[in-house]
Amino acid sequence: MGKRFYKADLVKRVVDKLKDTKIVIGGNKYFYKKLYHLKYTQIIVSNVINAFLDELVSIAGNGDSVELRGYFVIEPVYCKETVARNCYTN
Repeated sequence: MGKRFYKADLVKRVVDKLKDTKIVIGGNKYFYKKLYHLKYTQIIVSNVINAFLDELVSIAGNGDSVELRGYFVIEPVYCKETVARNCYTN
């Protein structure tokens, strides 16, 4: 609890999560490489973003914080319970 994760730590966690993920592209893979020159596809980017967001949720869920300097800091803040009142029915 209370540990702070930085960019390098977050990258390592995302890589560990995606290490065993294989992306299967239908058709002739040699034709695909020649046609698209190994660019990032929507499937690859979607997998990376989903893994990144999953890691953010798991880190914040454990009570730790994430800091990407110059962009954002995510840290859980525990607030006390608020009591609400319905104006119409009291």
